[in-house]
Amino acid sequence: MGNFDNISCDKNSYFDVGNKAYDKDKNLLSLMINEYYNKYGVCMEYYITSYDKEYDKIFGEDNDRKHLRNFSFNGYFTLPREDKLWNKFGITSSDQLTIWISKRHFEAASLDPNTKISYIRPQIGDHLKSEYSNYFYEITEVAEDTGQFLQSSQYVWEITALPMKDEYISLSESLSASDIVKVMNLDDLFNVKNIVDDEKEEVIYEPKKGELPKDDPFGNW
Repeated sequence: MGNFDNISCDKNSYFDVGNKAYDKDKNLLSLMINEYYNKYGVCMEYYITSYDKEYDKIFGEDNDRKHLRNFSFNGYFTLPREDKLWNKFGITSSDQLTIWISKRHFEAASLDPNTKISYIRPQIGDHLKSEYSNYFYEITEVAEDTGQFLQSSQYVWEITALPMKDEYISLSESLSASDIVKVMNLDDLFNVKNIVDDEKEEVIYEPKKGELPKDDPFGNW
């Protein structure tokens, strides 16, 4: 290999990322990211939603999802313009957020006071609310390879979120007074009363001149 023939192919002992000597550097970076995102981030609320793959064992889908609980956290992102687009498919939103969250902060903020267990990681389908605008978003992608240091990805969650749609997800009792009540289940999915016009006359037909009524063989019984 030319100039590299005299270089040892053994592992470099001065850059052994599994060595405990690098734990302090990893911990320092984790604390720095945690402080930066908490200081300059945006106050948000996180709503955990259930997803039971055993609900439909054939397709692995859950048609009876529920919001379980919520907690406050700080996420770092550029504030969106909240623009709207008008196209042939209707009105759509151009908002797509990329939110970064300190893993250390997320673990502490998501701690359940009853079970003393933290939420493992952000999940696709969970919902977020931005405190400054009361705007709700749905998580569509979660990554953790952002901000790798010393071959470790223990620092940052990277979340992609889009404006939330009302999917008629039920709420647990603990969320009955939360802000998400204002935007979820606004219409009854099974209410078809407005579709059927029951104020019309029984028969909407005007007979033509000279037209005789139909001869009913049963005598109009």
